[in-house]
Amino acid sequence: MLTIAVLAGGLLLLTWGVYPLVMRGLASGRAEPVSVPPMTWPTVTAVVATREEPPLVESRVRDLLAADYPADRLTVVVAIDAAHGSDPRAYRVALPGVTVVPGDGAGGKAATLNAAARAATGDILVFTDTHQRFDAGAIRLLVEELLGGPFDVVSGQLDLPEGRRRSLLEHYWRLERRLRADEARMASAIGVSGSIYAMPSTN
Repeated sequence: MLTIAVLAGGLLLLTWGVYPLVMRGLASGRAEPVSVPPMTWPTVTAVVATREEPPLVESRVRDLLAADYPADRLTVVVAIDAAHGSDPRAYRVALPGVTVVPGDGAGGKAATLNAAARAATGDILVFTDTHQRFDAGAIRLLVEELLGGPFDVVSGQLDLPEGRRRSLLEHYWRLERRLRADEARMASAIGVSGSIYAMPSTN
């Protein structure tokens, strides 16, 4: 039993102590990539995979469409989780550039994202969730980093509400964000925030 406890403790130390320190040391000598705005902004489809209620989804869609990005090059696809049992017709949003589709029959977020990605028409897909809100320039910055840097996927930063600043969750999230930034400088980030990331479309 003692051996198992020691091994478990060692793995935790390696994961949350040694590895972040190694990445911080390696990344400290790397300059951050400098992105350059593209001459022509590509088309973007913002993807929302959800099982939330229609009013929340519509509010999220309106927030996305209010982004500081050329309106004629931005569309939104909302995919409704099939496991939730909701009728996608209840989510119709009377706004141009918005498409609502049912998620794949298996249900779950992955299956719902797959259905949304197939329906997307943009050159770049920006993935997000229902409850978060974007800074007005978030989509533009994601596109700049994706096209101007050496990355195939880019992620934004999720900020937690002020009331959680001193919680254990906030301390963990601060460590996670710093680790991701260091990994990105090494061009080897292995995770992104599901609430804000972008990648080229494969359609």
